[in-house]
Amino acid sequence: MIIKGGRHEIFPLGNAAVDVIKRNIGTRKEGYVVVSPRTGTRFVSIHKSFNLAVRKLGLTANGTNYRFHDLRHVLLYLASREGVSLM
Repeated sequence: MIIKGGRHEIFPLGNAAVDVIKRNIGTRKEGYVVVSPRTGTRFVSIHKSFNLAVRKLGLTANGTNYRFHDLRHVLLYLASREGVSLM
């Protein structure tokens, strides 16, 4: 993965993540890992679906809708609470 500054960094996947990826790939030998079940093609952007779900569920923080980027902060908070090193 390319991170800030153009550096490459490797992030190992746990067994559960590998299982999810294998289920998504199924028997396919090529193409994208995650494809739309409706169209069979790659997702162009998750933001539209995320924003729709936020509106439907009425999720807000301090009077504003959640943003997709907020998931990063939630994940980091939960990871740190469980003692996972963030470095």
